[in-house]
Amino acid sequence: MQPGSGGGTKAQDLRLVDVFKADEIRSPAGLLAIQSVPGVGPRIASGVVSVLDRFETNPVEWEQALARAQQEVDSYRKAGALSVSIFDSAYPARLRDIWGVPPILYVRGSLEVLSAARIVTVTGTRKPTASGCAATEEVVAGLAREGWVVVSSLDDGIDKVAHEAALAHRTETVSVLDSNLDCISPEPNRGLAEEIVDQGGSLVTEYRPSESATPKTFSRRDLIQTGLATAVVITQTELSGRAMHTARRAAMLDRPIFCPTPDSRDKENEGVWALLETPASQLGEKSSIWRYPKSLYRRLGDQPLARPIGENGLEDLDHSSSIPVAQEAEDAPEPTSAEAPLPQRAELPPTH
Repeated sequence: MQPGSGGGTKAQDLRLVDVFKADEIRSPAGLLAIQSVPGVGPRIASGVVSVLDRFETNPVEWEQALARAQQEVDSYRKAGALSVSIFDSAYPARLRDIWGVPPILYVRGSLEVLSAARIVTVTGTRKPTASGCAATEEVVAGLAREGWVVVSSLDDGIDKVAHEAALAHRTETVSVLDSNLDCISPEPNRGLAEEIVDQGGSLVTEYRPSESATPKTFSRRDLIQTGLATAVVITQTELSGRAMHTARRAAMLDRPIFCPTPDSRDKENEGVWALLETPASQLGEKSSIWRYPKSLYRRLGDQPLARPIGENGLEDLDHSSSIPVAQEAEDAPEPTSAEAPLPQRAELPPTH
């Protein structure tokens, strides 16, 4: 690896493999310190054990970088957020086994809920119809009765309805953010975020307080939102809707997709009908979102990608909780836990 230029600890001044303890390197502060080296980004940091021997020895600079990073982690904890390293046992196993996931998660609320056996993503359009909202509420009510944790985002529309229905039916819900924990968007949903944490759920992101949302962060959010879950439910979406990106991500990760059968053929439901009726290998002909490598189409085959939620509702969904995880690359890191268990809850601080 050729180190980059600019400020921060220089790569040629560090050779950590011969100098420092593994648990120090694998901690949240250690992973943040590693990323202060120019040329070492989050993906490299999560595979830190395999790149340490590329750095030159300079214990003093490493200790300084580690101290700065530890101060950052401590400040998050004081603000009510936990920093979870990919090497920690509290990091969700389903997510950890996917190549390219963030080396650190920042969490407010329950850590334990992120690793629940029954956890499903519910998502859809930001501009739902009344029937789309009703379908979402009905699906989530059924999930709550069966003890499922509901994952979604704080976006307006179906995602917000899913969170509200989960709270109304007293089941835990997890919101994956596309920015840092202090940047709740849309702002009017800050109260909803507080309710999610107060009722035993959590807010989760990969972004530090200094990082803001960009177009790329939505795709990264999809990775976490889909990777946490054992299955994905899409209740309403257009062909060009963001939920179709989520469906594509689910297909890449071998997460089964379920949809309630729409009550109309309106534009707002075209994406759901495509997922329920179109052979998966032909989805690229329906939507540019699905123009993807031919290898994915060959793997998907000629059956529709989504299964309908029928009269028996969630029985098939229940059988999806033990599905295998498909990695996106052969060189995924093999993390191991080397840290003491983290507390299982962090409080959402009051807003002023």
